Amino acid sequence: MPQVKGRKTAPPAKRGKKAPEPEPPPRQADAMSIVTGLVMVLAVIVAGAALLGGSMSKVGDGVGNAFDSAAVGLGFAVQDVQITGLGDDVRRASLVQQMSGVAPGDNMFRADPHTIRRRILSSGQVTSAQVYRLWPNQILIHASPARAAAVWHDGEAWRVIDGTGQIMEGLAAQDYADLIRLSGAEAPA
Repeated sequence: MPQVKGRKTAPPAKRGKKAPEPEPPPRQADAMSIVTGLVMVLAVIVAGAALLGGSMSKVGDGVGNAFDSAAVGLGFAVQDVQITGLGDDVRRASLVQQMSGVAPGDNMFRADPHTIRRRILSSGQVTSAQVYRLWPNQILIHASPARAAAVWHDGEAWRVIDGTGQIMEGLAAQDYADLIRLSGAEAPA
């Protein structure tokens, strides 16, 4: 059969499988749309703060209160704060309880053991303290009482100090008349 010049013929179609469709090019996140979204979120937060009285701290307080309410509602509220290691010294245990800053009904998640320990040690009533969160609702504080070692005159008043030279707040010097009396700026050390 003679060939016809100038005419091109398509190759015969394959039967069976269709040719795969080309994949669309990967979409890249548009940086401008991300920035616009963040600006919109910030605008909504600022508008919410303006409606609450113009203070961003009120928004933070509102979120914190909602978090506290949710935790308490789920059973993560402090029900008991136990203090051990102080023996029968009710006054000192009461002071340690007060200095801990934790009370029944508080959110367990906000009861940070490290912060509580620092508060307790700053009272001068204990020489060491360990604080434990016992989930779901108990705080355990084990403290070693500071022992009054001397009465020191700091130039203004008499103060009770422990064996490490720390001032023991809340103790009256006249109650410790049998202890050694010290005076001078470097005496506690």
